[in-house]
Amino acid sequence: MRLAAHLPAAALLAATFAAAPAFADTTAPFGAAPFAAEPAPLDPVVPAVVQPAPALPAPPALAPAAPAPAAPTSPGVGETLRRLPAVADGWTLSGEVDTVVWPLYLDGAAVARGGRLVFGIETAVSVMPEASTLVVQVNGRTVGQVALGGGDARRLVSLPIPPAALSAGWNAVRVTANQRHRVDCSVDGTYELWTRIDPAVTGFVAEGVRPVAGLDGLPALALDEDGRLPIRIRRGGALDTRALEPAVEIAGALARAAATRAPVVTVAAEPGTGAGIDLVAGDADTLAGLGFDPGRFGAGDPRIVVATDGRPTLVVRAGSPDETAQAIRRISEASSPPAAIDRVVRLDGASEQSITLADFGERNEQFSGRLWSRSYRIALPTDAVTADYGSVMLRLDAGYAPDLDPDDELSVFVDGRLVATVPFGKGSGEVTQDRRVELPLSAFRPGLNTLRIEARLVAPEDVDCDPHRQIAGNPRFLILGSTRFVVPRLARMARLPDLGATVGAGRAGARAEEPVRIALAGADPATVGAAATLYARMAVSGADLPDLELRPLRDANVRPGTVVIGAAGDVGPAMFRQTGLEPPAEGHGWRTGAPRSDTLVTGAVNGEDAPLLDAWRSRVRTGDGYLDRLTAKVADYARALRDAVGLGEPPGAYAVPETARLVLAQALPEGADAPVTLVSAPDPATLAAAVDRIAEPDRWSGLAGRVSLLDSTGGLVAVAAEETRFVSTGPMDVANVRLVASAWLSANTAIYGMLLLGAGCMFGLATFAKVKRSGVRLK
Repeated sequence: MRLAAHLPAAALLAATFAAAPAFADTTAPFGAAPFAAEPAPLDPVVPAVVQPAPALPAPPALAPAAPAPAAPTSPGVGETLRRLPAVADGWTLSGEVDTVVWPLYLDGAAVARGGRLVFGIETAVSVMPEASTLVVQVNGRTVGQVALGGGDARRLVSLPIPPAALSAGWNAVRVTANQRHRVDCSVDGTYELWTRIDPAVTGFVAEGVRPVAGLDGLPALALDEDGRLPIRIRRGGALDTRALEPAVEIAGALARAAATRAPVVTVAAEPGTGAGIDLVAGDADTLAGLGFDPGRFGAGDPRIVVATDGRPTLVVRAGSPDETAQAIRRISEASSPPAAIDRVVRLDGASEQSITLADFGERNEQFSGRLWSRSYRIALPTDAVTADYGSVMLRLDAGYAPDLDPDDELSVFVDGRLVATVPFGKGSGEVTQDRRVELPLSAFRPGLNTLRIEARLVAPEDVDCDPHRQIAGNPRFLILGSTRFVVPRLARMARLPDLGATVGAGRAGARAEEPVRIALAGADPATVGAAATLYARMAVSGADLPDLELRPLRDANVRPGTVVIGAAGDVGPAMFRQTGLEPPAEGHGWRTGAPRSDTLVTGAVNGEDAPLLDAWRSRVRTGDGYLDRLTAKVADYARALRDAVGLGEPPGAYAVPETARLVLAQALPEGADAPVTLVSAPDPATLAAAVDRIAEPDRWSGLAGRVSLLDSTGGLVAVAAEETRFVSTGPMDVANVRLVASAWLSANTAIYGMLLLGAGCMFGLATFAKVKRSGVRLK
């Protein structure tokens, strides 16, 4: 433990657990003062505006105070609801403390008027209303808090937002749920605490909102009831892929300019209704066929036309690739949310980089509950080689209170996998600065990673579960915004196949400069819409808009770097085999059968237990003797050695479960430097609906391995690649070659061991030869 490395931080750490008045809620994000011991609760039936209540000198009685004055909730006459967008954090706040941040774009006129934030909330019955609050902040300023729990499970609440709290452009709406259990003060009880936000009725309500009429207003487009952005590509007659290519690429640019993370693209001749935007793109004949006068629109000059119902249409007259590129440049001038609002920090891996919690919008935070948890998303380069040639260092500035359970600890998870623990072993408590916690680099993956820090903070007083202590509990944990992750320089070379590092990162192959080639197995509106949604989602995932090549699928001999999309019957069995899947049986959408159990499958799939049991039987040894253990170890090394030199058995075909709604599969053809990817479903309608769902932020970030499945419950299952190959993504300097070699050896320990053994033998032989020549004889 090192103290006083920085005097202000050390003083704050030391003062945290000194004798002090009790706190009712100690999370206080962005450095705000802890909340009063008992905030005035809201009327459980009539939503209300809540102001922070004054602190009370002693734990209050459990009877609720009088409700605050009621305020309007749903939009009134002349008011418009701007829904909040879908984000990777989802719409549910779980546990004793959880936070979701939404980006909200407002123009200068909207800021001057101000408005209200309206939330539709549903809370678990186990939440104690006297000790649970929903805290709302806008741009770091607390604008209100709402009591959670109580009578009705569902209700609407409204908080007035003054113009002074808003900024022209991007705003951060941060919602933090602080929840305590009514009767269970154990760690297990914290998993019963949740509050759900209803995206259909949640958003910013303001008067005098006008429809989007210019390109600079694209981030303010109306969203649907799930926080997604519907984009309708209007196209009449037969759907020609070459003619559609510019419109689909412009739809990707439109999704990026609107800063959505959940685009939903459809194709139809008639205009759309409700939320979203229509897109009319093509030559003069295309515009005229859809009822637009081509003479009103300049070539390559996109314009927005607003219909009588208020739904905007983006009209782009583009009859050549140059005009299409000019229109895309114009559309792409809109800005994206800052990293602190987007909640993702992106690294280039070129040198050692340090990321503080403040870079994620976090500041000093105190906590008085039993289980603190917070997630952070870090995006590594898609060609990063992650293996045990280095480590990510968590440098912790934190403290914990005295008299906690000896088994309490801080745990660090990477993509759901436990990678490190720090025990809270001192009964007198502890404050630390710059405590180093090593996280294995092999636990990370190219592309997006989710790191979760979790602190277990059980105390003897929890056995009594005194409600007064629940309301006025002293802080048990403190973490400072100066806590940071230090990421070393990364080896750069793609390792394929990997859906997360390619499709999930907005590219079809290893190199970002290569175009995204999409081969359509069908020309129906559902398949074309699914392909357009997939491209739009890839477009918002990468650093830049990828070029698009849209072609019909002629046969299974497609170029490497191609994404094939279509219903199973349209794709054909050859394409399934080429991407490592068993072809579906005749007359069925998918082949019935239990899938194989692979590295990243976290449980039995489709209700079949045999693969999981077989995998465990292979790990359990029946013999306990030294010879049995030695034989097993030699067999493991021999198998690893065969796989490393390419003499192992090739991976078998993967049988898609019959209950799967969508499959993404990827294979790297022999001698190719880019994979072939298949996206398929039982039928076109299911394909379109499933691609819409997998494009949502919380599912898209789960793409990984050589196969990803969307099951009937909406869950995502990833299957790791059994064989991968390195593919160069750029010039190789000496330092990068050294890092790549170290990564390869760390992943192939059998060869590494053989090389060490061989080097030892050669050293021994050289020593023997030298001694023999020198004439020294050993007696």
